[in-house]
Amino acid sequence: TKMLIENDNSNHAIFADIFFETGDGNTYTVASTCVSDGQNYDDEHSGKTTTTCTVDGESGHVFAALCVDNDDCSPMKQVVYFDTSSPNVAIDAAAWEDGTDVFAVSDETSCLRVLPLDAQTCNTYFDTNSLTIATDNLIGSVL
Repeated sequence: TKMLIENDNSNHAIFADIFFETGDGNTYTVASTCVSDGQNYDDEHSGKTTTTCTVDGESGHVFAALCVDNDDCSPMKQVVYFDTSSPNVAIDAAAWEDGTDVFAVSDETSCLRVLPLDAQTCNTYFDTNSLTIATDNLIGSVL
């Protein structure tokens, strides 16, 4: 399960302990992310730690938070991955992806989908002043 976060402002939006809760009461939490050292990612605002990790076979570092905007915290679109096989557990060093080339499109039900699309349905859409959170393949909703 993945979540796309987009912020087309220069306001340093910081996200920590990102989670969603399902209708049956289970929560799925990302406590920190693993970002490849090859990525151009914000060290100052995102709490880069000295802890190393591996993502897609590349070495990286653990970040305590996500900083998302179109300026210092770029990229303005970022994707984080949840481990839905581990309910009610905060996952450290969750996979992170630059969302620059990820497209979210509205469908006829005004729900945002994160592409590439698969057979799953989109369950959640949240938008406030150009700050967008879109989820695809979620069981519940973003809180």
